[in-house]
This record gives sequence, structure tokens and C-alpha cells, in this order.
Amino acid sequence: MSIIITTKNGFIPILSLKNSFYSVIITLIIKSKGEKMVRGRSGLTPQEEQLKKVIASNIKKYLLSNNKKAVELQRGTGISQSSVSEYINAKTLPSAGNTQKIADFFGVLKSDIDPRYKDGYSIEEWKKSQTDSSIKNDPIIDETIETMRQLDESRQQVVLATANVQLKEQNDSKAKVIPMKKKSNVLSDEALQEAVDTAVAFDGIPLNEQEKEAAKALIRRFWEEDHLED
Repeated sequence: MSIIITTKNGFIPILSLKNSFYSVIITLIIKSKGEKMVRGRSGLTPQEEQLKKVIASNIKKYLLSNNKKAVELQRGTGISQSSVSEYINAKTLPSAGNTQKIADFFGVLKSDIDPRYKDGYSIEEWKKSQTDSSIKNDPIIDETIETMRQLDESRQQVVLATANVQLKEQNDSKAKVIPMKKKSNVLSDEALQEAVDTAVAFDGIPLNEQEKEAAKALIRRFWEEDHLED
């Protein structure tokens, strides 16, 4: 059993989730540069190259928000596996027909997948809307989304639940601080017990007494190893 114990405020991690899992944000923001409408080697304009990333971002967003995998999108739409992969990885632009199939699969508008179908659409307006939302492109976000896509649905839910817990703690200005080390560098039994009492298993179920004792032993061992020179 893996135990989730936060590392802030002096908590000692036993088996913690990957750091990037603590910041789960569904939308990918792709940075772009303003270029002239000049055709490149691929035959696409710089704006169309950027559009591939926009569409890929939208598809990934709806896959995650609907707890779906790429293979389910392929089966549900009848689009070939290679084409779905190319759309998700921003390799090609989907045809109008395939865009509609993808939109129908997620139950959204065609323009929610490909913004070209919105009235008055422009790449610059899309970029501005993303900037205004104050969401920044971040390697951790990219890695989180890519990793989550490879997880089973139950594990995706664990990651999302963990992120929600982290967000709540972050927004809670009155969060209780539990010191794990006193000025004398002695691990407090009271703090240790309180830390274990707040620990939960990956499935979100509180630990039983036997599991708590095992967790306490592990925490104390790691703490002592970390303070050998204190």
C-alpha cells in the first residue's frame, strides 16, 4: 500500500505521488509567435501549424475531463488510430468531417475542437483569451497531462483527487501547521501521531490501526536517517 503524506510543513514523505501530480490542470497552453501568412515546407501556413497545436490541446482537454482514452475516441468515432494519434500529437489537421465526429463524441460544439468554426475566429484572439485566463505553459503541466493519459481511469481519479486536496490546502489560509521536529531536533510523538492520523491510502480510505503503526515506524525511521548528524 502506498501512503500519501504531504511534504510541506515538515512532513516526512513515505511513498509520495510524483511531484507533477500535485498540479493537475486540464488545459495545455501552447506558446506561439506571430508570423506572416507564408507557406512552409509542410504546405501549411504558420497559423495552420499553430492551429494543429490548438486542436491537439482541445482534444487532450476533453479526453481528460471526460476520463477517456485515445483508443476510446478512435472506437467511438471510427477514425483510424493513426489519425487520432496525429491529431493528439499536433501532426495533422483533422478534416471537417472528423472534427464533427470528435465533437459529437465529446458532446461539444465543432468549434470547441477547431476554433476556425467560430465566427470571427483568429489565432491571435485565441492566444489572447488564453493569456487573459492567466494559465501559463509549464513543463510540469505538460508532463502531468501526458502521464495521466497513460493511467487507468481509477488511477486518473486518484491523481485528480490528490490535486484537489492540494489545491484546498493551498487556498486554506488557516491550514494547521504540524511541526515534525522541535527545536531540540526530537521527533514529537504527538506530531507523529497527528501526521499518521491524517494520512490516507491511494484509494482515499483512512488507514486502519495496523497500517497507522506501520506508517509511524516508517516515518520515524526516515526521520532518524535524515537527522543522523543533528
